Amino acid sequence: MQIFNARPVSNALWERLRQADDDHSWPGELTLKALLARWFFARNEDMVLRLHPQMTLHDLHHAEAVAWNAAELARTSTLLSPQNAQMLGTEEVYYLLAACYLHDIGMGVQHGEQDRAEAARVGISKNEVIRRHHHERSDDFVRQHAGELYLDGGQAAILGLLCKAHCSSEVLGKPPYVNRAGLFGKPVRIALLAAILRIADELDLDHTRAPNSVRKLLDNTGWFDSISRLHWLKHYYTLSTTIEATHGTEIAVTPRIVIRVPQSPNSEYYFQRIKSLLFRHLDKEISSVRNVVTSGFYFGEPAFEMSVQENLTQRLLTRDHVRLLIVDDNTDYLGQVVGALKARFGHVTAVSSPLDAFVLVTRNPERFHVGIIDLEMPDLPGEAGDSGMDAGTALISAFSGVAADMALVANTGHANGGWQAKAIEAGAHVVRTKFLRGADPDVEAGDLGATVEKALDLLGYDIERENDDDQGKKVSDSGS
Repeated sequence: MQIFNARPVSNALWERLRQADDDHSWPGELTLKALLARWFFARNEDMVLRLHPQMTLHDLHHAEAVAWNAAELARTSTLLSPQNAQMLGTEEVYYLLAACYLHDIGMGVQHGEQDRAEAARVGISKNEVIRRHHHERSDDFVRQHAGELYLDGGQAAILGLLCKAHCSSEVLGKPPYVNRAGLFGKPVRIALLAAILRIADELDLDHTRAPNSVRKLLDNTGWFDSISRLHWLKHYYTLSTTIEATHGTEIAVTPRIVIRVPQSPNSEYYFQRIKSLLFRHLDKEISSVRNVVTSGFYFGEPAFEMSVQENLTQRLLTRDHVRLLIVDDNTDYLGQVVGALKARFGHVTAVSSPLDAFVLVTRNPERFHVGIIDLEMPDLPGEAGDSGMDAGTALISAFSGVAADMALVANTGHANGGWQAKAIEAGAHVVRTKFLRGADPDVEAGDLGATVEKALDLLGYDIERENDDDQGKKVSDSGS
């Protein structure tokens, strides 16, 4: 099997490593060790792709892209310049490169019965269990294969920690992510290397990780959950990412992202939606590493540009794909409104027991795009005279905590400003329906449907839009 044919193994980190080996200024042939780390991932690549077909591509091309991004971050921040007193040491360069290749190798590691038991207990798929723990399993893999990677126990511990850090919630700069002694006593700055790895991984954004033909296949076979869809779409609309530096008292290292959007009257709309989605993820990662970057540079706020292109899909999420969960204690109301909502959206699940709804979302948080919750359920326990209102807002709050990527709609028939404010604080959009007893369910469903569209929009989704130029004709998927 040929494993070095993805593209030439070349970037500023590889050049530094090879130069050190050529100069015989560093023992251990670190270039060979880095190539060995690359080979270990290539050997496990097929298993990673088979276990996680719904995810954006975590293949050798992704690992190469992360290594390229890490090299650019190091180069633009002058961490590869001999004039910089904080320059990365040769051993640090090796660890960073090896971690770029091995950080996702845990996605191919299964724990059999243990994974099945956790999946059954939590109510998720076995593959999702692997994904949630893959950074820890990457750490374990490196330590278990230390000898084959030509590492001693201490070196394997450093490399394993870097792999774990790429999506760990542990705070960088605190144990165990602190400096460690490397060869000849030179420190290995684990927190700094982990910070570069995290941003380099997050910046592998472009559309090559989300081929449109594969996306359509997954869509048609029902593989996508709501979280996977969001990740595929943010990649699909990203044309390119570059890393720039502005030199001042400190160096600002800034990602510049070009977003490609369909050529249509709604191009600016698409740009703002995708920009919002990308910024949310990038800002979270950049914020998580700012406290450990003390080497004369900092990560600046991402910059975005728009590129209008033909032959791009003009919809992010069609009505047929929107999954709604509607919770109400009035079964007659549910039956009528659900029927009308089904004519507008693809999948509607209605439950009359708030407890059942909560369990459903807890077990399947990726199943629904929007939860529509009635805040006036008098059978729920609440403060005296509140007619269940406190319980309704508590239910909204609980849903927000369980399903962060699910938009929430608070459905109420009363104009109680203070009460509505509680729902808004809990993360819900508020819509007033049931404004007349026995109101036309089509009217109420229309009211709810419009609010659902606004809620999806805020999450970074778009639904199939009306073509303003063609009297309501649906915008079609022109493909690419």
